[in-house]
Amino acid sequence: MKYLTFEEWEKDVNALPQSQQSEFIRESLRPKYMVHIFGRYFFPEQIQGSDFPHCHIELIHHLSSPTSCGIIMPRGHAKTTWIRIDTLHDIVYQHEGLIMFIAPTITDAKMSFMFIKDQLEDNHLLRQVYGNLVPDFSVRQPRKWSDTHFECRNKVVAIARGAGKGRGINIGGKRPSKIIIDDMEDKEQVQRDYQRKKLRSWLFEVIIPSLDKDCGKFKMVGTVLHYACLLLEVHKRFGGLKRAAIEDADGKPSL
Repeated sequence: MKYLTFEEWEKDVNALPQSQQSEFIRESLRPKYMVHIFGRYFFPEQIQGSDFPHCHIELIHHLSSPTSCGIIMPRGHAKTTWIRIDTLHDIVYQHEGLIMFIAPTITDAKMSFMFIKDQLEDNHLLRQVYGNLVPDFSVRQPRKWSDTHFECRNKVVAIARGAGKGRGINIGGKRPSKIIIDDMEDKEQVQRDYQRKKLRSWLFEVIIPSLDKDCGKFKMVGTVLHYACLLLEVHKRFGGLKRAAIEDADGKPSL
């Protein structure tokens, strides 16, 4: 698929009367293949410039696909940034009903949730196009809006977990439709065989079985830290993206 450039899309936006632009933005950015434009338009502090490296386009494509997969990329390739933006896209368009986010520790997971919640609360451009998705706290009914669990006005729910912690999720009969696993393995844990086995059991016996039976998928994203790491096994079993540590300017592996 040939991806639209930001300049091409922006030209179409600017050609419209201002009164029609918000609706055009909202509808044109709905497909998952438009996440790169969504990121550049709404989050210019995080996504700068007009060109998207090929490796970022590939990353976005696999994050957005309807199947489970492993995504292997070196550190410093904006993996977490695009994971957060992809999650925001899922939220504003209700592409997912229940999203589980797993990081090495609950503190790491909270960092991503803080970014997502901050954008939903304070990104005026995002609120202008998609409306206010923050719960109404004035009504006499509990509203979940914490750094580990939040529920938006449009009914999308997000739960944060630290690696190896907790059971599967089932909220009101709703199971996760998407589980994002971001750099779950760390250098210390991955060196110990029993720690690798413990984390593997948790993933395959607790987390993956908790997915929605009809539409559930998980994305394990990270960097290879050991020849027997869980990320390599996931990629081998489920496919996905595997990028070399050294790449050229176009994001292609340098041999």
